[in-house]
Amino acid sequence: MQVQVVKEIEEPYCNGGCYRIAQINHSHYMRNVMVQMRFLHEAGFYTVPERERKSWWGWLFSRSVQERQMGNYDLVIGISNLEDVAKPGSGWPFRIRDSSVAEKLINSTNIKMAVVGNYNRGKTYLVNKLAKKKLATGKLVHTEGLSGIIYDNIVLMDTAGGNQPVNQRDTGETAKYRTLKDLFLQNLIIHMADVLVVVVNQLTLEDQQYIRKLEEKLATKDSELKAKNKLIVVHNLKEIADKKDVTDLIKKDIEEGFGATKYLIGETSIWLTDDGVAHLVMARDDFPAGREWNEQSVAFIQKQASYMLVDMQKHLHVSVIDKLVHFSKTQLYRFFDNLNKSAFEVATDHPMRKDLILKCSEGDDSSEGDDSSHLAISPPFQAELAKEPLIVHWDLSEDTNANYNLPYEVFLNKSALKLLIDIPGIFTHPGRVEKTANKTSNFIHTYTWKNTEELLQTTVWMARSKKTPPSVIAKAVRRDTAKRLAMQRMVSKSPLYGVAELKIDLTAVQKEADLFQSSDCVLQKDGVLALTLNHVKSDDGISMWDVNLKGVA
Repeated sequence: MQVQVVKEIEEPYCNGGCYRIAQINHSHYMRNVMVQMRFLHEAGFYTVPERERKSWWGWLFSRSVQERQMGNYDLVIGISNLEDVAKPGSGWPFRIRDSSVAEKLINSTNIKMAVVGNYNRGKTYLVNKLAKKKLATGKLVHTEGLSGIIYDNIVLMDTAGGNQPVNQRDTGETAKYRTLKDLFLQNLIIHMADVLVVVVNQLTLEDQQYIRKLEEKLATKDSELKAKNKLIVVHNLKEIADKKDVTDLIKKDIEEGFGATKYLIGETSIWLTDDGVAHLVMARDDFPAGREWNEQSVAFIQKQASYMLVDMQKHLHVSVIDKLVHFSKTQLYRFFDNLNKSAFEVATDHPMRKDLILKCSEGDDSSEGDDSSHLAISPPFQAELAKEPLIVHWDLSEDTNANYNLPYEVFLNKSALKLLIDIPGIFTHPGRVEKTANKTSNFIHTYTWKNTEELLQTTVWMARSKKTPPSVIAKAVRRDTAKRLAMQRMVSKSPLYGVAELKIDLTAVQKEADLFQSSDCVLQKDGVLALTLNHVKSDDGISMWDVNLKGVA
C-alpha cells in the first residue's frame, strides 16, 4: 500500500499529529472497506469538499453504482441467499448511492426506523409517504433484502416481505431456506430499529400472532438495553374507500382485536394498547377514507422518530454499520450447522477467527456488472444452512435438538419460597463460568452464568404485572459434546444438549403470592440451582399473608 500525505491535522489524541490521506493505491484483491470508512470519518474526511469526496468514493467502491441497482434507494443490501455471505468469491451485495450516505451510515446519532410486514401489505407505499420518495410499488414489485432511504436525521429501512409464495417446481429445501432468510431479516431489523413500524391489512389471526411475537422480542430488547423502543402498527386498509367501512374495521380489528383505546393527539387519531403500542389507520389513497386518515398517520410516525432523536440516551447511539455487524456476528451462527459464534470472538490472530467485512475487489469502473462491494465472512468457507431448523411462532429455536427437561421441586414456609432445579453437566469447565446478577428493577431479577457456548439463566418476576404473574423462567444451554470432541455421535439414549426452558407460575404454588420482597440464586456444587424468594414482611416482621403449602411435581 502506498500512501501520499498532503495535510497534517493536529489532534491531541493522535500523539503528535493525524493525517488526512489524499490517495491510496491498493493492489490487494480484498479491502475491508468498513474499516476504511470509519478511519476516514474519524480523520475528518467527510469535511472535505464534495469534489475530493467523490474521488475518494470512487476508490472505496471501485465500480460506479448503477441507478438500476438502487431503485431510488440510498442503501441496498442484497440478502437473497444467507449462505452467500460465506461462499468464496461471493457475499451479500452492498450498494451505497454516494459518500453522503456513507457518512449517515457511520453516524451513531441518526434514528433508525424500520418498516416490516408480510408480503404485499404495502410497506414500500408507506416508505414513499414517510420519505417523500417515488419508489416502485405494486403487486409485481418486491423489495430486495434490506434497503434504506436516508433523509434528515433518519435512516428508514425497508425489507423484503415475508411469506412470499414459492415456485411449484421448487423443492421443500427452497421454501425452508427462504424462511430462514426471512427470519434473519426480521430479527436483524428488530435489532437495528429504534422505531419499528408493522404494516398489516385487514386483521387476520396470523397478523395478531405476528404482532404479539414482535412485542415479546421488543420487550426482551428493551430489557437488555434498558430503553424503550417504539412499536407502531399501521392498519393499511388499502382497498377500503368508504369512511364508514373503515370505522367498522377499526372497531373490529383494533379496539376488539387488540383491546386498544382511541386517543386524540391534536387532530390525530391513534389507538393505544395497555403496553403502549400505537395503532394507526390508512385507507385507499385519494378517496374519502384515505383523505381522512392517511396524512395524519404518516405525520404521527414522523413525530415519533423526531421525539426519539431528542430523547435517545447516549448509550443507545450506535450506527447502522455497527448494528449490522454486531447482529451478524452474534446471531448469524444460529442459521448454519457449521458456523460457531465463538469464531467471531476468539483473538484476531487465532487460526479459527472469522470476521464480517465489507470487501471491494479490483474492477473496471465502467463495468456494467454488479456492484463490486459485498458483505462477507472472512476467511470464506463452504457454509451449510441449518438442515433441520425448528421454527416456532416466527422465530428460530436456538437449537433443534433440545429434548431434555429440567426437573425441579418447590418448598414453602412462612418466610420464603425455595425452588431447586436439577441441572448437572451444563458447564464443561465450571471454574471458568462468569455469574452476573441484574436487580436494577424491583420487579424483575435476572441471574446468569455463562461461558463461550454454555449458558444458564434464571429470570424472576417478583410481582404481578398486567399480564405476568409472579413466576420463574429458567433457561439452560448445553454444549453439544459431539461438536466439542469433533466426533460423530453413534449411540445416544437421551442426548443432553441444546436449549431447554422451564417456566413456573408461582401462583400455582401459593395463590396469595402477588409480591416477593427479595431473591437470591446460587448454583450449588452438586449441579442444583437454588433460588430463594423471601415473602414481603409487615412492620412487625410477620408475613403479610397466611402461607398455603402446596407441593408441585
